[in-house]
Amino acid sequence: MSMLAVLLAVFAFTLCIGAIGGIGYWILHPLDRAARNRRMPTQFTMVDFLCLVFLVQFPMGVIHAAAGSDERRLVWVFDILAWIATGMMWWISVSTLSRAGVRHTWQRAAFLALVLPVAYFGSIATVVLPFAIFVEFDGRPAGIWIPLGVVLAEGLLVLAFYLAARYTRRIVAIATAEQLLEVDETETADLIR
Repeated sequence: MSMLAVLLAVFAFTLCIGAIGGIGYWILHPLDRAARNRRMPTQFTMVDFLCLVFLVQFPMGVIHAAAGSDERRLVWVFDILAWIATGMMWWISVSTLSRAGVRHTWQRAAFLALVLPVAYFGSIATVVLPFAIFVEFDGRPAGIWIPLGVVLAEGLLVLAFYLAARYTRRIVAIATAEQLLEVDETETADLIR
């Protein structure tokens, strides 16, 4: 393998990692910034735990769909790694939502069940999906339908990223307005006394 091929592979890998990180940053940064500024206490709801069960299904579905019947021990290893990674992702997200002051149960549920998978799993899919064009079926290259499907899926993912980013900014704005309203009510109560 030539040095140019190695450099191109390293560049492509770096570009992929940068794309995954950049998409996640664009969607989740407003919430992280609000959490750093507000530092509210961390609280959990029952819906948060239901969302954890829902989130674990994504990586486990991929693992079990891709694994053959001969690879049972390997499946268990990947299942455990998926539980740990998803659990950590969920824990950090719930903690960040709480510290940012997002208290509404359905806002939290929509974030955990929709925005979080779009930000993490969708960003990975966006980078991996174009390689489906090069897959061969029964020794024949993919026809025109695979590239069209990839383009359609990529377009839908870009739309999902945009909507997820909008939703994140919306719940942060609502939490900010509620916090300002609480501060204003507290100051008014202090003035009345």
